[in-house]
Amino acid sequence: SEVLGEIKPSPIKKADRDYLEKEYEKNVCGGRVNPFLSAIFDEPLRRVATRRGEYNGEKLHPVNLCVPGTRKLFVSPNGKFYSCEKLGYNYFQIGDISKGIDHEKVFKIIADHFKFVKDKCSNCWAAQICNSCLFLNSSKEGIPDECRFEENCNIKRKEMERNILFYARLCKNSPVEFKKYILN
Repeated sequence: SEVLGEIKPSPIKKADRDYLEKEYEKNVCGGRVNPFLSAIFDEPLRRVATRRGEYNGEKLHPVNLCVPGTRKLFVSPNGKFYSCEKLGYNYFQIGDISKGIDHEKVFKIIADHFKFVKDKCSNCWAAQICNSCLFLNSSKEGIPDECRFEENCNIKRKEMERNILFYARLCKNSPVEFKKYILN
């Protein structure tokens, strides 16, 4: 039985995104921090600024894939461990409270997904800044889904293009303030 249903991103309207970007820029240039705006923009802009496959100093694995159970761990009400809260399907169960994390299962999940994406992602211009959750491109049975992958990939590339343009604008308009803030 599944713990969670399918999660789909809700795209933000262009006018709303434009407004939020302007507010973020005003805050950064003014030396202020708005927790709401920071939650939206800091992480993607830091990915563009650093362009290395890392998250909080932790090396991300195959095409920026986090290692299940290291950075996040979702524990279901019945004590089963899953990679994160988005993946409550049996295939993605990586242990339980009595046995701990099943490292062989973790490695199998990573290997299966890497086989699916290595040719697709290795030549992608956005691979070093992509944060797409590859596991969300799979069915409940853990089978990679080509259609979901392409759909998510197109959404992520458009999002990354927008983040790169926003990053460039911030660097142009407020180079000292922005770089001091974003690389801090």
